[in-house]
Amino acid sequence: MRRRKGTVELFEEVRREYEFGIRTIQGAGRKLGVHWRLVRDTMNDAPPAEKASRPRARPRSVAVAGFIDAILETDRQAPRGPRHSAHRI
Repeated sequence: MRRRKGTVELFEEVRREYEFGIRTIQGAGRKLGVHWRLVRDTMNDAPPAEKASRPRARPRSVAVAGFIDAILETDRQAPRGPRHSAHRI
């Protein structure tokens, strides 16, 4: 099982391969299994760009969670036919 490389290690290997190895953007990308645009962006920017994370919105189902739990609890004792499906809930 291959260990997945981190972003910084991958960027270092891409730079090393491009500068001292194959010397083509497409060749380095093909050898390392990444897109050629990633190789080009790696050569233009030294550190990898960080992705901005947005806080997740509160799910709308929180307001009815108690009602859904009550339905599921009654369905445990009900026979198979009259149980609620996920679509129906």
